[in-house]
Amino acid sequence: MSKTKKKSRYKKIRVISFFLLLFLLLLTIGAFYVVFLGANILVRCQGSRWDIPSKVYSAPVMLYPGINFKKTGLYKRLENLNYIQTKKIPAMPGEFSTRKNIVYLYQRAFLYSNGQQEIRFVKIYHNKGIIQKIIDTSSGAMLGNIKIAPVEISTFYGKQREERYLVVLDQIPENLINATLALEDRRFFTHIGLDFKGIMRAFSKNLLSGRIREGGSTITQQLVKNLFLSQKKTYWRKFNEAIMSMVLEAYYTKDEILEMYFNEVYLGQKGSVEIHGVGEAARFYFGRPVEKLTLDQCALLAGLIRAPAHYSPYNDAKAAKIRRNLTLKILFKEGKISKESYETAISKPVKTVGFVYGKQHAPYYVDYAITQIKNLYPRETLGSIGINIYTTLDMQIQRWSKEAVLNGLIKLEKKYPDFVGTDKQLQAAVVVMEPSTGRILAMVGGRDYQKSQFNRATQAYRQSGSLIKPLIYAQAIISGYNESSLVMDEPISINLDDNTTWS
Repeated sequence: MSKTKKKSRYKKIRVISFFLLLFLLLLTIGAFYVVFLGANILVRCQGSRWDIPSKVYSAPVMLYPGINFKKTGLYKRLENLNYIQTKKIPAMPGEFSTRKNIVYLYQRAFLYSNGQQEIRFVKIYHNKGIIQKIIDTSSGAMLGNIKIAPVEISTFYGKQREERYLVVLDQIPENLINATLALEDRRFFTHIGLDFKGIMRAFSKNLLSGRIREGGSTITQQLVKNLFLSQKKTYWRKFNEAIMSMVLEAYYTKDEILEMYFNEVYLGQKGSVEIHGVGEAARFYFGRPVEKLTLDQCALLAGLIRAPAHYSPYNDAKAAKIRRNLTLKILFKEGKISKESYETAISKPVKTVGFVYGKQHAPYYVDYAITQIKNLYPRETLGSIGINIYTTLDMQIQRWSKEAVLNGLIKLEKKYPDFVGTDKQLQAAVVVMEPSTGRILAMVGGRDYQKSQFNRATQAYRQSGSLIKPLIYAQAIISGYNESSLVMDEPISINLDDNTTWS
C-alpha cells in the first residue's frame, strides 16, 4: 500500500473518530442536561409546588330563635360575602330573597375553625326582625342555630399575587375533566408528553393561514411552561418545554400530572390577583366547591382555559356563553353527555356569584392583628403556607364604631369650627371588648385610614387619668391614711431617691 493511500485512510479514520467522539460528547452532555432538568422537576414537584396565601377572617354571625337578625347586620354581611338578592326563590348557593316574614337563604359551603359548613338552603321565619324559627328545607328539620360565614378581611400574598385552593383529582367532576381534555388535549392518556399529530396539525393550519392560529401544546407542556419556564415565546423555551414534558411523563402518572394541571391552570383575574386552579375558580365564579359544579359550569370553566380574559363571564357574559355552549356541543358529539343533558345545559343562563375587590373592612384592626400574627409566623411564611386565621372581629359592631367616630367628630367640629380645615383636625379612637373574655370585637384607630395609618387605639401614648387613682389610694392606706383622713390641697415638694426634687 502506498504512503498516499495510508495517509488518506488514516485521515478518514481521524475524521470518523472525531465525529464519533463529538457525538458521544453531545450525547453525554444531553444525558446530563436531561438529568439536570429532571432534578429540577423533582425538587419543585416533591417540595412545596405553590405559594398559597394565608387569609384573615372576621368572626361568624350566629343566628338563632329570639335574636333580632336585622341588628346583626345580616343583609350587609351577605353583601360583603357577595351574596345576590333575587326576586324569586333562590336557585343556587350564594343567593337569598325575602318574602314578608321569611328570609330564604341558600348558604354556600365554607370552612371555619371547627369544621366544614356544607351547602345548605334554609328558611328563616321572623316577626318584625325577631327570629321565630329556622328550617332546613332539605330535611324539614328545625335548626337551633345557623352560622353565617366569616368575612375575609385580609390576605397575605407571597411573591406572586395568586389565589389558589388545592384539590385532589377525585374532587374534580368527570364533566370538567372530559371538557378540559376535549378542548385542550384529546390524546392526553396516549401521548408521551408531546402530541406529534397535534403538532403537525397545528403547524399545517398555521402555515396555511400565514399566522399562528392554533397551538400544539399538550396539557403536560402547558403544565411545564407554567410551573418551570417563562412565558417568553422562544425556540430555546420550546426545546426545554419538550424535553421536560417527556421527563415529567416518565416520573409521574397521568392522573398525577392531571391533578397538578388542574391546580395550576390560570383561569382569570380578581383585580391584581390571579385566579389559579379549578378549586379557586369554582369559588370565584360560582361560589361553590369544585365537586358541586353542574355540567354547564364545568363547560364554562373548561372553556376559560384558552383565553380567560376574553371568555370571563365577568368581562363578557355573551362570549362566555358562546364558548360554554361550544364546549357542551363538543362533549355531546363525542358521546360524553346525553342529548337531554346537553339541551338542559345550553338553556341555562350564565350566572356568577359576583365579587368585590379591594374593600377594606377594618384596616386598623387588621394592622393590629398582623402584629400579633407575626409573633407566630414571619410575613414571608404567611404568603406561602395557606392557613386561615379567624379573629374575633364583629363586622356589625365594627361598622357602628366607625360611624360613631365619624359622626361624633363631625358634631364636635361643628361645635368647635376653629379645628375644621386645619392641621389640628380632630381625631378619635374606639376599642370595643367583650368583658367576660377580653375579645376585641371592634377597633377604630382614627377618622380616615387612607390619610393616616397611625392607630390611636394602640400606638398613641396618653395620660393615665383616673385609672391611677386606685393605686394612689392603695399607697395612702398602706402609709397610714384612712377614709376620714384630711389632706391639705397645697403645693408640696418631695425628695426622690435619685437626689432630685419633685414639686
